[in-house]
Amino acid sequence: MRKRLGWALVILAFSAAYFGATQQLPFVIVSPGTVYNVLDSEEGVELLKVEPPVDSETPGIIDLLTIYESGYPGNTPYLWELLPVLFSEDSAIYPLELVYPDGQTIDDLEAEAAASFEESQKASLAAASTVLPKGTLDAHKVTFGLSDVGGPSGGLAFTLGIVDKLSPGSLTGGKRIAVTGTIDANGTVGAIGGIQQKIFAASGAGDQYFLVPKENCQDLTEAHLRKIRVIPVSNLNEALSVLKVISSDGEIGQLAVCPAK
Repeated sequence: MRKRLGWALVILAFSAAYFGATQQLPFVIVSPGTVYNVLDSEEGVELLKVEPPVDSETPGIIDLLTIYESGYPGNTPYLWELLPVLFSEDSAIYPLELVYPDGQTIDDLEAEAAASFEESQKASLAAASTVLPKGTLDAHKVTFGLSDVGGPSGGLAFTLGIVDKLSPGSLTGGKRIAVTGTIDANGTVGAIGGIQQKIFAASGAGDQYFLVPKENCQDLTEAHLRKIRVIPVSNLNEALSVLKVISSDGEIGQLAVCPAK
């Protein structure tokens, strides 16, 4: 009886290993992605190039955060790839149909992300014009140098970068600040996806503060909030007010933070 049970367990283990190695499952793994300082360059290309350049200091860091998705229709993760994520602190698993609804393909999603990224850049310029001196953007050409990134969630980061590059002094005061959030032409900041993974990206990059859309506070747990100081904002003016306090080493403790759940 024991021998039969032993053989049954061996066969079961072998079958599970075979299934895990050969069967792809309908899920997508979402992990922290690359972090980009919009005030700097990537492979020799300025992420925000201003022509003619303005004689202003931009010594700090405004980090734009991304997420990395593993899995798409026709090429989803194997069981052995999914299992470690179940015990991972910084990654998550989502059903394939949630990321690719209504039969979307990877090409569809990439085209949609590219289009929203382009619209986000236009909105960033429009939003920046609401706080810069009149005519500033008419006198300067701003070129976006970030490629292979899609979606609208870098809108606020780009806007703050544009304002920093076209204003005297430094918005950050030399601090490392992570920023995420969509933005519209009026400067309203909107919620984004992947906020949990971006917390880990910001923390891993060494950022000291993280400006997030106020709506995204509800998506964060106490464990997330221990990683970095998370400051919610609803619009561009609020974000600029926060940066003014941070850059001047003002009353940091008086800044609002996302409440712990």
